[in-house]
Amino acid sequence: MRFSLLAAALAVVVLGACVTYDGRGLRPGLSSPDDVRSAMGEPTAVHRAAAGETWEYARGPEGPHTYMLRFGGDGALLAIDQVLSAPYFERIEVGMDGEQVRRILGTPQRVSHFARRDELVWDYLWSDGNHDYRRYFHVVFDPSGRVKSTLHTTEYPPSGPHSAR
Repeated sequence: MRFSLLAAALAVVVLGACVTYDGRGLRPGLSSPDDVRSAMGEPTAVHRAAAGETWEYARGPEGPHTYMLRFGGDGALLAIDQVLSAPYFERIEVGMDGEQVRRILGTPQRVSHFARRDELVWDYLWSDGNHDYRRYFHVVFDPSGRVKSTLHTTEYPPSGPHSAR
């Protein structure tokens, strides 16, 4: 009996100290940068601006989420946004440079260079909630490093809607 109580108490402590995937439990206006680090670990990137900074938590290459946590100039947590979604993809415009894209979508999960077309493509795995297929958002850069175009693709599993039956 004593052992099981001790084991249960230890499990609560260990689980309580775990890093969270999405920042669950953090509260804009209340959570500090130390709270964020305790909950989510070290950011994958930090984007600085005059009004404050944004901490990026890219959960790839297989995780379809990137969380951007915005802090004001006073260090207060302002917002937590999951940016691999349609409203954020719509912000990507022809002519943007890579740094502008990173500030919106974060670090790409895969980068490919297509020599014959002289294009660089950044791929972002994302989820619309349907786990029967994998969706990608692609940002295509021209030789000058500016966004040339964007596109969406979907990978269906072998037993998906396009398979022979």
